[in-house]
Amino acid sequence: MDEQNIKSKGKKPLVDLLNQLEIYKNKDTYKEVNGLTTLISKLGIYKAPILFGIDGLTDLWNSIDKEILLKQTDLGLPSKEYYEQEEAVTKYKEIIKAMLSNILDDENQDSGNFFTKLFGGSDKRDFDKLANSIVELEKKLSNVVIPPRVINVYGNYISDEFKEPLKIMDKLLYGVEYEPITYEYCVNIVDSSMGMALGRFFVDEVFDNNSRKMA
Repeated sequence: MDEQNIKSKGKKPLVDLLNQLEIYKNKDTYKEVNGLTTLISKLGIYKAPILFGIDGLTDLWNSIDKEILLKQTDLGLPSKEYYEQEEAVTKYKEIIKAMLSNILDDENQDSGNFFTKLFGGSDKRDFDKLANSIVELEKKLSNVVIPPRVINVYGNYISDEFKEPLKIMDKLLYGVEYEPITYEYCVNIVDSSMGMALGRFFVDEVFDNNSRKMA
């Protein structure tokens, strides 16, 4: 995988994805069942689910059968107990604000228009207020603001200069800074979405007819 090429693009792929989701264009439809369902489905495809996530599994007893796993999505912090710790919550808000600023606060990029469109013609990029709102929503186990959710999922896989706040987050929660490996993420996403459904295609593509004899 050409990670140098990926990093050379900076934050543009993530900004393009946020614009492609057209959150600002369709925000009024989320009040209705169909509109919200469409949004949930779309975010599920990109593995940035809200409310609940969907994964594909292979039945352990019969590999021909596939299972669909419906599960509650994660919050920004590992458990609700973290939201009771003032120091953790304060740091978490700072990290959210920093990532929003890194990705969205740039008038020279398409992201400069993101908040203008999202808020209906006026630029209201108050990242402090937005960070507080996100945490309060998470405390109530409610819906999370969508752009930060997408940023949190994909922020580790863009250029290093824009993901420093997420490294601070890992240090806060786990005591170490973790550097995600892009190709592992891609493999895991395919595996969680398809279960082992692609297993045979992989074998057919990689191994020739003499592989079994050679083994």
